[in-house]
Amino acid sequence: QERGDKIRRGWRVVLRMLTAAAEWTDHRGVGVGVGVGGASDGVVFVAFACISVIAADLLPYIPDAALPEVVTAVGAFGRQRADVNTSLTAIGLLWNMTDFFGRLVDALPEERGRTIDLADTGTAAGMAETVMLPLFGVLRDISTDARPEVRNSGVRTLISTLVSHGGKLAPSTWRTCLWDVLFPLLERVRQLAGAASTEEKGAEREVGRQQGRAVMMLVHHSRNTAQKQWDETLVLSLNGVGRLLRTHLGAISRLEGFEQRWESLLLFVTDSVLAGSREVALAALASMQSILQAHAGCAALPRALWKRSLRVYAAVATQCNTQGSTMGPKTRAEMIASLGRIYVAKRDVFDESDVRTILGILDMCARAPNAGVA
Repeated sequence: QERGDKIRRGWRVVLRMLTAAAEWTDHRGVGVGVGVGGASDGVVFVAFACISVIAADLLPYIPDAALPEVVTAVGAFGRQRADVNTSLTAIGLLWNMTDFFGRLVDALPEERGRTIDLADTGTAAGMAETVMLPLFGVLRDISTDARPEVRNSGVRTLISTLVSHGGKLAPSTWRTCLWDVLFPLLERVRQLAGAASTEEKGAEREVGRQQGRAVMMLVHHSRNTAQKQWDETLVLSLNGVGRLLRTHLGAISRLEGFEQRWESLLLFVTDSVLAGSREVALAALASMQSILQAHAGCAALPRALWKRSLRVYAAVATQCNTQGSTMGPKTRAEMIASLGRIYVAKRDVFDESDVRTILGILDMCARAPNAGVA
């Protein structure tokens, strides 16, 4: 804390030691990830105090080439299972680090006054690749943590980071963020939600350990199964994707392969409405609505993609008339309301065929049986 600014060549050794401490296994052969108190807990707390000082106060003194190892170390504390509060605080440190990294990306190398490897980080794009991508990858991994509060915090932080700093990212970095981080995360969360247990748990559950003792939390009845808790994470992910595309679709739509990814997103939304719980279905509809309201008729969403987007609603309306459909009347009502809001906001974009499509959707929804889960 007092002499950290004097360290020059030893940062990687220090950071790797701290990472190892977060992943340490105690003398009983029990990993910290299991959340058992004892010697491992003490190591985690002492090491986390060190990495907190580094992440909060010493980043300006660390060579650019070692910054990804700071991200790795903080991420390891986000994933450790000894203490849930340590994990949440580590995620907060990652969020604060993005502001520092964002300023580095903005600054020219000669303005930083730092020890840098120009071959790797001498440009803004190089800096973004070097420090931002590892951070996004760490947040992606935390966003599938078994602990709901930790993964939900990871999802929120990942989305907020991309929204806040997306304007600084080069096309190649955007492509990696979306194709290798965000969309795979969305699919993984859906898989975990689908495979999660529906068995109801007690009113209390363990959320971590504190000085060797279990820390318990009261669970609301709306979150008393693993599936409901994963649905909450999926809702956050869908809302986040909508927010991100609403903000940065102009840049994202110019990426190579965007049309195929858009088709994949439309299929994901369709499946979420048809097969997901009611809250997941409503989140998928709200996400699609926010994107279309913001970009329909603009260069970022050409007419061909706009028409494909309307087919999502048509596909859902068709499916809700099939035998065995579980879509309830409240979800159908929200879909109709969503279409109405899009029409009010983008009336000039609708041509005759679009209006006919909407009328067909309304007709199918009106004919759909009311059986199913509301």
